[in-house]
Amino acid sequence: MNEQDSEEYLIPRSSSQKVIQPPEATPVVNYPYDRTHQPTSHPVQPAPIKPTKLMKDNQTVTYSADAEPMTNTTRLQNHIYHDAQLAADQILSAERRQAQEKQKEKQAQDLARQRYHQAWQNYYQKYYENYYIAALQEQQARFAKQQAAVADSRQNDGVLDQSEVQHELKSEVLEKVKETAEQAKRHWWFWPAISAVVVALVFFFLQYNSVVMAGVVSFISPGDSSTQTIIVGSGSNQPISTSPHVIIPKINVNAPVVYGLTDLSENNVQVALRNGPVHYPLAGATATPGQKGNTVILGHSSADVFAPGDYKFIFVQLNRLAQGDLFYLDYGKTRYAYKVVDIKSIYPNQIDQVNLGSSKAYATLITCDPPGSIAKRLLVIGEQVSPDPNRTGESQEATSNKPAKQIVGKPKTLLESIFGK
Repeated sequence: MNEQDSEEYLIPRSSSQKVIQPPEATPVVNYPYDRTHQPTSHPVQPAPIKPTKLMKDNQTVTYSADAEPMTNTTRLQNHIYHDAQLAADQILSAERRQAQEKQKEKQAQDLARQRYHQAWQNYYQKYYENYYIAALQEQQARFAKQQAAVADSRQNDGVLDQSEVQHELKSEVLEKVKETAEQAKRHWWFWPAISAVVVALVFFFLQYNSVVMAGVVSFISPGDSSTQTIIVGSGSNQPISTSPHVIIPKINVNAPVVYGLTDLSENNVQVALRNGPVHYPLAGATATPGQKGNTVILGHSSADVFAPGDYKFIFVQLNRLAQGDLFYLDYGKTRYAYKVVDIKSIYPNQIDQVNLGSSKAYATLITCDPPGSIAKRLLVIGEQVSPDPNRTGESQEATSNKPAKQIVGKPKTLLESIFGK
């Protein structure tokens, strides 16, 4: 290669530009191209080629003046290298396009398969709908023909089937019942007997309606208080009623308590119970809230529906309380909290069961048990937990003009009030 040929492959340069040495070629041995085109007089050995770096767009590469001219072999090797990279990129692009085309083809096949199955499902659904509708219509037409045939045969031979026989028997029985009822109405004893039954029913309702109403009221109106949920506490920031009250959140009871009874006779206590539960001081249990001993509060579980008073069913759900439940007594502008520690059922004359001593502060709620009956008395005993029970005072023995020999609990019925029993 002469000087003119070598200058043909040089990149123009200036004195101020930096030069970049061309990469060295790797050894190439005896390619056919080299054997064919190498000069015989001056053989040229291929220069070693180093891996080339890809140039960025618009990047100018210059070579120094003393750079070796690029031989045909070097140029061929560079072309081969770049062609290999281009071919690899084209292969990767082709593979990606093929994968994408396969994915699209698979999605199209899945969609076509779904449409195919959906079309068959719709076809079978319509087919069987039409089939069963046609079968039902055929059965109805056949049944109508059979009914017409039965009617014709009955008119012809007078033979009845089972359903017709049952219908005729029912008609005959109803006719006989109506006839017998008409005859009974014409007898002299019919109306007196009906009147006696009505009077008996009225009597039993007037006399024993408290038993029936106890069960009804326990479900529809537990306690005579606000229908809102009662939320109470014993803190200083809690609103406290200025008048004495008993509060039982579990059964939604919030009612005034009558204090100051000295006559514990049945009639006097029953009159006081019209205004709410009463403080019922018994022997050994005369304390009031805030004192050591037992504070006894008595209330109705059920009473005659016609009797006066707004608190006839105030303790109807007292039997729902369990140990650990809380109830409260507002007294003297202080709220006393009691936790239930014992529940028992006693006979009315077992007054000693309310004498719990004077070492601690207790409160006992008493009502008839079961509701509507006066056979026993239910006792719910609570121990004071707030304010501090250690700061309670000593109870004073209350004096009563007529001390109770048994726990009262039998309100008068309407008939007893009318006839003065």
